[in-house]
Amino acid sequence: QLLEAEQGSLMIMDAEKKELTIKAMKGIPKTLVEMLTIKSGEGIAGRVFQSGTPLLVQDIHNDPRIHQRTKPRYRTISFVSFPLKLRGRTIGVINLADRADGRSFSEEDLHRLAVVGGHISIALERSELYEKTEELKKISIVDSLTGLFNQRYFEERLIEEMERARRYIIPVSLIMIDIDNFKAFHSAYNAAGGDKLLKLLSRALRKYIRTIDIASRYGGERF
Repeated sequence: QLLEAEQGSLMIMDAEKKELTIKAMKGIPKTLVEMLTIKSGEGIAGRVFQSGTPLLVQDIHNDPRIHQRTKPRYRTISFVSFPLKLRGRTIGVINLADRADGRSFSEEDLHRLAVVGGHISIALERSELYEKTEELKKISIVDSLTGLFNQRYFEERLIEEMERARRYIIPVSLIMIDIDNFKAFHSAYNAAGGDKLLKLLSRALRKYIRTIDIASRYGGERF
C-alpha cells in the first residue's frame, strides 16, 4: 500500500536450510511460492540478501545489473528489492513490482522502504522469538517419548484443578495407571520393545479421554 505495488513478496532466510523462502506474497501464483527457494547470492533477491544493498530498477530491459536470461515477468518495467536488516544482520528481502499507476519506482520509494524497514524487521524478530518461545515451552511440558504431558506439567495443572474445584465446589478425578510386570517385559524385549509398549498405551490414552481431560506420563511406566 505504501508504494502502491500490485505485486510483492516477503522472503526470509531459513537458517537451517540456508535458503530464502517466501513467507508472504501478493499477486504471485501460490504454486510458484511453494516451489521457489533461493540461496544467498543467487538471483536478484539472493544478491540483494548477500550484499545487504537495496536494488532499484527503473527499466528492467536496459539495466546492466540484471544479467538473468529469463527476466522477471512484471506488468511494468520497474521493481525494487530491499534487504531487511536487524542489528546489522540481513534477515530477509522484500520484493515489490508493478506500481498501480504504471510509473517506475523512485529513490523516494526506496527512502520510504528504508523508513519502515527497521520496524518490519523488529516485527519479524518478535514473531520468530514468539514461535521459538512457544516451541521451547512445548518441549518443556511434553514427554519426548510418548507425546503426553510430563510430570512437571501434570503437577502444575493438578494444583490449578484443585483450586478450581475448591472455588466452584466441583469434584476432581485422578486416575493413576501402572503397567504390570513392565520391568520383566523390558528385560525380555529390550528398550525398543519397552518404548513401543509405552507409546501404544499413550496412543490409547489420547484416543479414549475427553478433550477436557489431561493425560500425563508421571514417570517410567506410570501415567
